[in-house]
Amino acid sequence: MKKVALIIGATGIVGSSIIEHLIQNTKNDEWSKIIAVSRREPIISTKDSRYVFLSLDLELDELELTKKLKDAGAADTTHVFYTAYVHEKNWDPKVLTEKNVPMFTKFIKVIDSIAPGLERIELQTGAKYYGLHLGQCPPIIDDSTPRYKPAPNKPDFYFGQEDFLKQFQQGKKWTYTIYRPPAITGVTRGNGMSIAPTLAVYFTVQKYLGKKALFPGNEISYKSAFDSANADLIAQFAVWTSQNPAAENNDFIITDHDTVHQTGEEIWKEIANYFGVEAEEPTFPKTSSQPKGAGHYLLEHPLTEYMKDKKNLWKEIAEKYGIDEKTYDYATFEFTDAEFSFTWPQHLRMSKAKKIGWKKEQKPIEGYIQSFEKMKKWKMIPSM
Repeated sequence: MKKVALIIGATGIVGSSIIEHLIQNTKNDEWSKIIAVSRREPIISTKDSRYVFLSLDLELDELELTKKLKDAGAADTTHVFYTAYVHEKNWDPKVLTEKNVPMFTKFIKVIDSIAPGLERIELQTGAKYYGLHLGQCPPIIDDSTPRYKPAPNKPDFYFGQEDFLKQFQQGKKWTYTIYRPPAITGVTRGNGMSIAPTLAVYFTVQKYLGKKALFPGNEISYKSAFDSANADLIAQFAVWTSQNPAAENNDFIITDHDTVHQTGEEIWKEIANYFGVEAEEPTFPKTSSQPKGAGHYLLEHPLTEYMKDKKNLWKEIAEKYGIDEKTYDYATFEFTDAEFSFTWPQHLRMSKAKKIGWKKEQKPIEGYIQSFEKMKKWKMIPSM
């Protein structure tokens, strides 16, 4: 039976990468249709007759959602790749839960009701499942690490999504796979968590001004491992697990590399070298004088502050080099600052994925470079 992919959250960093992977690396006799669902159409670099786009707001009521999915041919779906996410600028966990959990549960009920050939649902959540973002995790995180315990007034929407999926699946013919990446490197136009595009904007500005690049975080984040997961690698993993019987009703950590960890310093200096910018040797006066550990965040040189008056400068750069002026708006300085602000080390291991045969790994810096190259191709940043 030919497979039909339904990608929910097609404009996201991973959603768009899954589409690209399916188009470029699968054949018609294997995957007969690739249906992309999001409010805006994603940027797809390769044309393919199997590709179908459906502009859809997942927050529609159930009847309207059912009709639109049926009209787009989603009743033929065999494999769902759910990467959709409604962002909340203030990161309020209650609002994130109120928006994302009902949207997910409604969609799962609908696709279950209209797609009799459904085989697998792939759900992306993240390493926040383990409390990585709060320091409520051990220094080494692997698949056996339990979920953290959130405060009663600060729910985690990952838990609501995963718990519903596991419970709803009972007695169904289809199975699920859940994968949990850390910070994702990749490119899209308009995502609330875009670390690579943010750094591309910052380093481009420093290159244009002839200034050095100063690491925004603290001494611990500078000297400790900075784990990430490249979107293209995640896409390969999602498609691979969707057809792997060993991944049925299972969950996995997915990261760039299991043993080759690069520090914040190493990544920062390699990015600087890529852009032809000198990396300034940082000083960390606050790190030694303020408390450290779980729940404490510290920034020595926030990008948010430095970049807040650079929008007109970016417009100047865009006009000079003929690139997209909106790239500045796609940068997420607050999120990127948050990623560099941890004062607790963490290492992620993907032992379970390796145990079932996953072998693809890369140095974390490769994901950043791939993202920057893609941004140049899309004329989001200049080739200076």
